[in-house]
Formats: sequence, structure tokens, C-alpha cells
Amino acid sequence: MRINVNGRALKEVVIDDHYESKHRESITDEVILKLLGLLDDEVYDPEGIADTGFEYYRTEPLFLDGKPYRLVWLLHPEESYLGVVNCFRRRYGKSRKSQMAK
Repeated sequence: MRINVNGRALKEVVIDDHYESKHRESITDEVILKLLGLLDDEVYDPEGIADTGFEYYRTEPLFLDGKPYRLVWLLHPEESYLGVVNCFRRRYGKSRKSQMAK
């Protein structure tokens, strides 16, 4: 998969299998790849930067088939891949849903 994020053309996606331990009923690699497609050609600010240089991002809500998800991912300035740390469905109460509809 090729994706452009933060002005960078990334050639590879690496998906950690962490999501499989708790979210395997609702998350698959295919779902993650579709969610990543929603990030294409966008710019995001990192939540934090590790001593190793990895920039960590949390993007939510991302909607796929009308369902909200959280995607936790990372970039490294010297690498040409996007790493997916975790992904899971989000549950929002009525007040949150009505705010997002505005």
C-alpha cells in the first residue's frame, strides 16, 4: 500500500498484531488498511515523539461503514513506512454522536 501522509510518500505499512489480542472480532488487517486510506493526503500533528525519533499519532473518530474507530500509528522521519500500533472500535454516547453530526 502506498499512502501520502504529512507530505510524505510512504511505500509500506507495518501492522502490529496487538489489536488481535482484544479486538479480533471487529478489526482485521483489511479494516485497518481501509482506515489508513482515510488518512491519505492529510496532515496530522503527533501526540508525542519518542527518544528513538518515532512520532506517535492517535486519529479518531475515523468512520468506516458508519462505525467509529480509533487508529494509533507512527512515523519515523528516516523511514518510508507507516506503522500501525493499535486499532479498535469506539463507542460514543448519544451526546458525543450528536456533537459529531454537527
